[in-house]
Amino acid sequence: MLLISDAIELKSLMLDVGTIEFVDVHRCIDDEIKASLLYIDSYNKVRSQCIIEAEENDDTKNELDNLIPTVPKTDFPKIQIVPTSDFGSFNLKGFKIKDKLRQCYYLLNENAKGEKIKVISLLKFIEFEATIAPEIDKKIAERWIKRTVKLIESVPILEDIVITFLPSYLDNFITFEPKEREINELELLFNSPISVIYTTEDKKKLFQENWKTICPDLGSTGYRMYNTILEECADEIEKSIIDVYFQIGSQYTFPYFLASINELISLGLICFEKLEFITIKRPND
Repeated sequence: MLLISDAIELKSLMLDVGTIEFVDVHRCIDDEIKASLLYIDSYNKVRSQCIIEAEENDDTKNELDNLIPTVPKTDFPKIQIVPTSDFGSFNLKGFKIKDKLRQCYYLLNENAKGEKIKVISLLKFIEFEATIAPEIDKKIAERWIKRTVKLIESVPILEDIVITFLPSYLDNFITFEPKEREINELELLFNSPISVIYTTEDKKKLFQENWKTICPDLGSTGYRMYNTILEECADEIEKSIIDVYFQIGSQYTFPYFLASINELISLGLICFEKLEFITIKRPND
C-alpha cells in the first residue's frame, strides 16, 4: 500500500468522485515487474486498487490472455493536444502516444507527413509514434523518444497539460544529442504535477546583489528572466513549474523558461521538492 506525503496539498487535484489516480510500478516477490492503479482519497488512504496488465508484444497468444480484461484499442479516449503557441513544428511534426496505464490516447497532428519513429516502453505500457522532419537524424530523435517514453511510464501522475508542453520542448531539442541538462529539464516537466518550487527572500536578494558573480555569462535579458522567476517563487505560496509559467512565462518560449528554472535549481536559488511515496510493509513481511 502507498501513502502520500502531506507535504503537498492534493485537494486541488481531486476528481469529482473524491479520489485521484496514482500508478504504482513495482517489483513483486517473484521478481516480476507489475503495475497497480490506486485510487487515493483526500485523507491519503487507498480506497481501491486494481492490477494493470500490459498487452503481450509477440504473436503467440495462450488461453490465459482471454482471462485478462483489457480495453479495446478503439475504446481508449482520444485527447487532441493543442500545443503551446511557441510550437513551430519545424522538427517534430506530430505524435501518437498510447498510454495503457491511464487508458488514453494523446494525438498531435495525427495525419502529419514525415518520417515515423515508434518506441514501446520497457514494460510495454506506453507506445509513442513520432512524426519528424525527413532531414532529421532518426537515431538521435529515437533517443529522445525513448527517454520521453521512460518518463511517461515512470511518473505516478500524468496530467494532460504536461503533454501540451511536450511538443515545444521536443521540437527545439530533438535534432541534438540529449545531454544531462536537457534530460533534467524534461524530468522537471513530467514531475511538475507532483512537485513544487519555491525560494526565500534572502536567496532572491542574494541573486539581485551578486548575479554578475553567480552567473557571469548571464545577460540583461537572462537577469530579468531569472529575477522574475525568483519574485514569483518567493511569495510563500508553493507552486508547480507550470503554475509559475502561466504567471510569467507567456512572454518567453517554454524551453527557455524551463532551462532557466533548471539553472536556478542547480544554483540552489530555487528549491525543488517532489512528492514522496512511502511503501508500508505488511506485518511479518
